[in-house]
Amino acid sequence: MTSIEELALKFKEWRGSRRHCRFPKAFWDDIKQLSTHHTLSVISKTFGISEQHLKCKLEGSQSVKFAQVTLISQPCPSREHA
Repeated sequence: MTSIEELALKFKEWRGSRRHCRFPKAFWDDIKQLSTHHTLSVISKTFGISEQHLKCKLEGSQSVKFAQVTLISQPCPSREHA
């Protein structure tokens, strides 16, 4: 695993040569690994990325699972008035 310092150096070099490009997928994969050992605040400050953006990218990278739901229609019980 890449340390946060090593990744920060690689990121600084990459960012220095590009200004308006999307971050490579490999970068986000490494960030996801770092997020298991560091807070989003630390990662945000280290890489100069907003916590909101990090949350969106990390939550969006999780796989989504769907479950089939079957609805059964039943009549409502009648109320007796006393």
